[in-house]
Amino acid sequence: MVSTAVLALASTLASAGAGLAIDLSFGRTKILLLWEDNGGFSDDVAGVDGPIAVITDDGRSLQLVVDLILDGIPNSTLDPAPDLAVTATGANGSTLFEGTWPIPAIGDFGTTMRSFIVDHGCAPVTVAARIEAAGAVVERWERTVAISCAE
Repeated sequence: MVSTAVLALASTLASAGAGLAIDLSFGRTKILLLWEDNGGFSDDVAGVDGPIAVITDDGRSLQLVVDLILDGIPNSTLDPAPDLAVTATGANGSTLFEGTWPIPAIGDFGTTMRSFIVDHGCAPVTVAARIEAAGAVVERWERTVAISCAE
């Protein structure tokens, strides 16, 4: 006969494993320069290798807009809701932004998005994001934007 403790442990492990089987992943996440002169945005710089000029003919940027886009099953709910956790750090390792959002649902088009603004201070910024469910990291995404204030 199987003991009650063994059954309880099996049930706990099964429910923890079920939490990791979420259909949620990072989509086409974007990082944009916010032009302080006119309030406009640059093209997506998340995939740019090398220095990114933030003083250009388009204006001057002191901030980045980060759009974390997640893909999942259209019109689905996630219960329990996984978390999207993000940290943006400066070149010296200082924390510029830190946040966590629950992701309880996916929209009609199979995506959901969380956005934030971070001051770059004319130095590189690294954005690290992770999807967490049942106490474990399901997926990671990271980009470093090599900011340059040289004209």
